[in-house]
Amino acid sequence: MTKNILTNFWMWLGLVALLLVLIVARVPASFAAYAFTQAIPGLSLAEVQGSLWAGSAGSALLSVERDVYSLGRFQWRLKPLSLLTFKPCANISFAFQSQSAKGDVCAAGEQVQLANFNVNVPAELLDLWFATTLAGDLSLVVNKGTINGLRVEALDGNLSWRNGALLNGDSWIALGTFGANLTADNQGGVNAELVDLGGPVIADLDINYNRILRPNDPIGVIIKGEIGVRDSAHPELQKFLPTMASAIGEETERGYAIEWQQ
Repeated sequence: MTKNILTNFWMWLGLVALLLVLIVARVPASFAAYAFTQAIPGLSLAEVQGSLWAGSAGSALLSVERDVYSLGRFQWRLKPLSLLTFKPCANISFAFQSQSAKGDVCAAGEQVQLANFNVNVPAELLDLWFATTLAGDLSLVVNKGTINGLRVEALDGNLSWRNGALLNGDSWIALGTFGANLTADNQGGVNAELVDLGGPVIADLDINYNRILRPNDPIGVIIKGEIGVRDSAHPELQKFLPTMASAIGEETERGYAIEWQQ
């Protein structure tokens, strides 16, 4: 009798799963596009085609304050069994010129979960936030992450900046390559342990980004640690960085111990 009950249970579960797949396959892609734009503030999708199950948007735009940034072609493939948990999950990707992203996203209300998520963008994207022009390649890897509204509830990832450079007038000044481990600070923000990988700039910094704790701070960042320049650094960098660091820190054997907040 127990065997028959289990057999019937799995049979009905299979039928429910099949029904969900059939339903999802017939729902238009616009439903998924609406869900993505609600889950990601500032995201807008156009030229939507396909279905809720698997679809794409020919043009994806992300608004950051007053700036609009193109993500290019946006694609998704829904995981139908995730509908049973009322937390829909999809594998998404976007690509445009030298930038790309791919990974798994799950959403429930304002909570968004990321897994095996990789983002590659040019450093010039940072021009949206900083009043300077940068070069190099930024790579973000989120092994696991949970975001609820503006709060970062969990994070395991890393960030790298390869071949970093700063535009000083008409010339580029090499900064080097940097890496950072990323974790949640348990207060809604992000901790980053940033180090240099042997380039012109010496960096061993603990960075905290938290707009929840510092809502009136336009950047929301606290930086502590050590920074300096090596003999191989550009002459302009050897003048500029020590001057800036000495204003907010104390001199050490390798550079300056600093603590900075906007």
